[in-house]
Amino acid sequence: MNLLCPNCQKMLQVAEQYAGQQMRCPLCANPFQVPALPSSAPAAPAAPPSAPVPEPEVYGLGPAPQPPPWPATSAPASPKPAPQPAPGAPGEPPAPPPPPPPEGYTRTSSLWISPRVVPWIAPAALALAVILTFFPWTGSYPGGHGVYTQNAWQGIWKGFSTSSVGVKVFDRKGAIDDEISFSLLGMLHMLALLAAAGASALLLAAWRGPWNVSPAIKQYLPWRTAIVAAVALGTFLLLVLLLLWGLSLENAVHAIADARVAEERNQATTDEDHAKVEIRRGLDLGEFNLRRTLWLRLVVYLELTAVIAAALDVWLHARGQRPLPRLDFLR
Repeated sequence: MNLLCPNCQKMLQVAEQYAGQQMRCPLCANPFQVPALPSSAPAAPAAPPSAPVPEPEVYGLGPAPQPPPWPATSAPASPKPAPQPAPGAPGEPPAPPPPPPPEGYTRTSSLWISPRVVPWIAPAALALAVILTFFPWTGSYPGGHGVYTQNAWQGIWKGFSTSSVGVKVFDRKGAIDDEISFSLLGMLHMLALLAAAGASALLLAAWRGPWNVSPAIKQYLPWRTAIVAAVALGTFLLLVLLLLWGLSLENAVHAIADARVAEERNQATTDEDHAKVEIRRGLDLGEFNLRRTLWLRLVVYLELTAVIAAALDVWLHARGQRPLPRLDFLR
């Protein structure tokens, strides 16, 4: 016989032998009472417990799962509690929204200072600085053209490069040769830079490499960070002194300008006379149009980066096993 499940309102097909018994809907798993047959039709005898129970079929859905037999003498089973609605289901109050972020806050970014990255910065920066010593650091650029240029190595031994075209228009090579001199600060800086780049790279390779290190180098490994920081700082300070004192080509050009106004400066007595002398000296310097190049600025930034990275490496080793430092940025 066909009937509707009183719980889910689905059409079920139940055998007549289960008339008047408790059944469980194969769709919603809720119990219900199968209506009894009319009195004119005798009820079919109940099947013995050992006999297999035929499966009720769901209308339009094929055979339904086999329900457990319900003995006629057993008490009605207690109804299964209705499933609780999931959060957010109809009838359930919605969860409160999360608190709004602070005013002006959009996102947080974190920057970690890693002890595996920091030790590589100083050797890499110093090595790049050594490469840039072969590029022009200063020069005379009248009209934007490098007529006389000088790199770090030339600055030590009174050397400079000339432009064949520029010398035809602006020939001051002889005067520069007469005034240029040996640069002790330049030599000290170059020696310190080579020593700093070599020592930092050698100590880092001995510390991180898989090979066996000689005892002569191994004894310095506990002091690796302090040694790198010291040589990097010393190199940077020598570079600052060199720039304050002047490169040899720059000093030669200033000497040429001073020589041209030396007699007028000695004869100047009033403030107006001294002002005229300084103006003429400035005009003489202006024709050279001295400039310090981008390569020199990069060397300054690289050596300063090496100092900062070496100081960070010392600080990280001094922290021991404490958590790594982190910088949080609010965007």
